Amino acid sequence: MPRHPRTTVALAVAAAALTTAAACTAGHAPRAGDMAQQGTGQSADPAAAAVARAVAKAGKLNSFAYAMRGREPGDGIAESVATDGSVSVNPRTLRMRMKVAAGGDVQAMEFRKDTDATFLWGGGEHWLKYKTSMLADEQLRHQALFGLENEIERNPAEEAGQLAAAADITRAGAQTVDGVATVHYSGSATLDQLRRALLGKPRDAQLRGLRLLNRYTAWGARSLRMDLWVDDQDRVRRFRTRADADRPLDMTTLITRHNEPAPLQHPAHRAGHRPHRSHRRRTRQNPQTDPGQLIGTAGPRTPI
Repeated sequence: MPRHPRTTVALAVAAAALTTAAACTAGHAPRAGDMAQQGTGQSADPAAAAVARAVAKAGKLNSFAYAMRGREPGDGIAESVATDGSVSVNPRTLRMRMKVAAGGDVQAMEFRKDTDATFLWGGGEHWLKYKTSMLADEQLRHQALFGLENEIERNPAEEAGQLAAAADITRAGAQTVDGVATVHYSGSATLDQLRRALLGKPRDAQLRGLRLLNRYTAWGARSLRMDLWVDDQDRVRRFRTRADADRPLDMTTLITRHNEPAPLQHPAHRAGHRPHRSHRRRTRQNPQTDPGQLIGTAGPRTPI
């Protein structure tokens, strides 16, 4: 397998939205996140109420596609990241392709995952297949997926919902996004506010959120500036996250195909294909550190 991207590279990728569990203090207008949590759908602030409706609707998405572009710090280097993906919540599946450029080096990867297995392509001829049962051990999963297991589990729709935790949500005007008329909302929140907003969330959502916020902290960020574009059906179309970090952080994600499921296709297993002798030897000698099965070929690649 070729060299893989740094484990600090963030991806894209997708399915429920964040809402805020922090209550308002007396004498202050409710924030979008507060109204989303209470489910009232009403707020003294029209911009906050609009964001709350969009966040609540994103939380009900069962499937969507996304495209993420921007720059994130990685091992001290500002990395250019491009990720395309699609996600289904129930049944849980994902397909994610990424390309990372840093320091003159470019690396491409693809992941496909369902409840039975995870497939990994790292730029070579073959895919690697890992059965879900093989990846139950945390250390083994970290090694097998080259430290990118948390990136695979990232949820772009949850990250879009972070704006609901802001206390300064404003309507920034009307814009067309991907041919669709939208309203642009913006706001900011400290990382402490975003952590408090995770209270009351399901455990999996809390863990994903904390991992992401811890990464921002490691990069030197103290607060996030967020932008959200919402169409006339209260659907999130695009969101942008920026931070005044020690190194550049600026990611924009486009969300499409709302509730339009795309069946996950497993990489084709070439008839009569057998892994290379050296791989069979490694697997036989130490199956705990090399559980993957080489299958098929990568086939034609579509550039990101």
